[in-house]
Amino acid sequence: MMGFMLKKLLAALLMPLPFFVAVGLLGLWFLYRNSIPKAKIFLTLSFVGILFFSYNPVANGLLDGLESQYQPPQEINNSIKYALLLGGDFDLRAYGGLKLYHQNPNLIIVTSGYEGKEELPEALINRDKLIQLGIPKAHIIAHTKPKDTQEEAQAMQKLVGKTPFYLITSASHMPRAMRLFGKQGLHPIAIPSGFLQRKTVWLDFINASDAHKSQIAWHEYIGLLWSRLRGDI
Repeated sequence: MMGFMLKKLLAALLMPLPFFVAVGLLGLWFLYRNSIPKAKIFLTLSFVGILFFSYNPVANGLLDGLESQYQPPQEINNSIKYALLLGGDFDLRAYGGLKLYHQNPNLIIVTSGYEGKEELPEALINRDKLIQLGIPKAHIIAHTKPKDTQEEAQAMQKLVGKTPFYLITSASHMPRAMRLFGKQGLHPIAIPSGFLQRKTVWLDFINASDAHKSQIAWHEYIGLLWSRLRGDI
């Protein structure tokens, strides 16, 4: 658990906005100490960094490198028994699961995720949300132990072995998820959901929505790098 928390803390510190806000605070500290040249450097770097990652073409460019890798399949194979809905942003990812179930009412959806900051594991929370959306409880399995995508892959391997299954996650997360699951010897079929990339607007500066999209994409690139360094993909 300690290693998991350290990984999350390091990832948070490497996010663009927290990083450049910290750089700006350091610039203010130098300004307070009357170290004007250093203050100018750090404050300028902070402003340019925040402006860069809040710029619409940058956000779209970062997302495109991820979201363009997998598209929803044109045909659904109704012989596939399981679909795994990865933990995370339920609102972005659930649509893929709902659409699959309506196309194949015999499908069993697996939810995943530990309790984190919540009183209940995320897998159970998402299960209850799916039930409210009309999916019978008998068609949902909750994996409450996995804390990240790597552990979700290990749990799924015990359930399906080498049998193909549908993997539902946000389009930006799909490249890393597919590589992690493939490394475990699994055979997922990508069902990307929640595409965030929109039409590029070249004169759209300092947009909070685009800053958030850049954060999401950057998180995935860091995750891919970390997984490669660990030999997980």
